[in-house]
Amino acid sequence: MEKCVKDVISYLMVRFPENIRDYYYDEEADIYIVEHNIPDLLEDDEFQEIVYSNLFDNEIYNVLFEYNSD
Repeated sequence: MEKCVKDVISYLMVRFPENIRDYYYDEEADIYIVEHNIPDLLEDDEFQEIVYSNLFDNEIYNVLFEYNSD
């Protein structure tokens, strides 16, 4: 599971280089947090396809996409 999550996040960072800023793993919460600067990122069709087909379809839900405009 960890490799799948890291692969997807790495791909997103390559595909959206100006928008995916960083990511980190919060051990206490057992969740990956991906920082981005696109207010409507979750409405982007390409983004949704990548996330849904690679994470959610594999029942991986511990990834949080957090908007950060700074």
